[in-house]
Amino acid sequence: MSTSSDSEKPAGSAAGRAHSRRAKKPEPRGAPALARTRGAVMGSVFALAVGGALAGTGIGMVMNDPDSEAAGPVNAIAPQVNPRTVTGDAFALAASGDCLNWTSSVRGQPSDIVSTTCEEPHRFEVAGRIDLAEATPDDVYPEGQRRVDLANELCAPVIDRFVGDRPLDPEGRFARALIPPSAEGWEAGDRSALCGIAPKELDGSSAEIAMPFAVADQHRLWEPGTCIGINDQRTPSGEVDCTEDHAFEVVANVDVSGLFPEGEFPPEPADQTAISADACYNAAVEYTGDVEALRRTTLVPAQVMPISPVSWATGSRTVNCALMRVADPGPFAVLRGSVRDGVTIEGEAPVVPTTTEVPSPGDAAQQQQQQPGAPDGGAGAAPAPAAPAGDAGGGEQPAAQGEVPVAGAEQPAAEIPAAGN
Repeated sequence: MSTSSDSEKPAGSAAGRAHSRRAKKPEPRGAPALARTRGAVMGSVFALAVGGALAGTGIGMVMNDPDSEAAGPVNAIAPQVNPRTVTGDAFALAASGDCLNWTSSVRGQPSDIVSTTCEEPHRFEVAGRIDLAEATPDDVYPEGQRRVDLANELCAPVIDRFVGDRPLDPEGRFARALIPPSAEGWEAGDRSALCGIAPKELDGSSAEIAMPFAVADQHRLWEPGTCIGINDQRTPSGEVDCTEDHAFEVVANVDVSGLFPEGEFPPEPADQTAISADACYNAAVEYTGDVEALRRTTLVPAQVMPISPVSWATGSRTVNCALMRVADPGPFAVLRGSVRDGVTIEGEAPVVPTTTEVPSPGDAAQQQQQQPGAPDGGAGAAPAPAAPAGDAGGGEQPAAQGEVPVAGAEQPAAEIPAAGN
């Protein structure tokens, strides 16, 4: 048996190649480099164990593709650390149809991913897994807009196959999303990423849902009593406690089956608001206690978030009614506190009108159009007061005309953001 040193071993042998690589300057720790390095270190060990049947390149292949057919036999002889598990077992083992949740994130990357059933609160439903190696030739970890772009470019076909004949509504509550490995997993060589569907807030931040996408209403809905925050542009953001600044408070979910005319498409947004005006007014009266309690809030009941054509086609027939106030500058006034517990408007208690006179819908719409900085119609128009159908006397609160502006609804994909942002 030969007892020659490493320096005397043939350059073509596995041991010789390993010695040669160890003498070189270390390469960057990308996926190819990682595979080569680990494969070289384990190559001779594995060759001794199985008579040279597999060399270091086989080890490297298994480490980059732990789901490959070779993974079982290789790991039985020379167990390898699956680089995906650096991000966590939930990420490593996730498969199509699984649901994931987390409570915190770092720079947009979930840091405590756990697996859950799709009937429990979750932030992500897995459509499939992709390889980012070819899409990131510069080996730069994908963050921010680059992650959103990858979700649109690479995840779109994966998600389209997953949803089948129930297409994702770009104006609805869900977005395409991508979860790459953690920065540590990326450094360890993992280039896999999860493509999936993520519920989102109006501002694009992460939201939770407790049902699978297949049976979820794509139209954005909140439970009565939910307050939706307000951002620096005075448009709605995401769910907040009602003791914090907010744009509106949800008072009811209203089924519009039989209220909106059936057809291939839903009514136009402004028509939806007009048709649902009476229903939202009645819901607001019930929510606040009585007509006088509603009048004293000085807020306007109106439908928020019109049903889009895609959501309508996939079965959405429920809308939210909420209480809000148009502001100058607007479009929304800053509310604080629940309407049931003493709401303030722009930091002041409501000034209850001493007259029961209600402006006509035409006058109210004209006033809204004259507000500086307010949107002028279309999908971004803010609600303008208008009398509900029928008799508006007796101190009844006016309903609203026009629809609530939607922040970021046109965004088809979303970066996974910090929970609750």
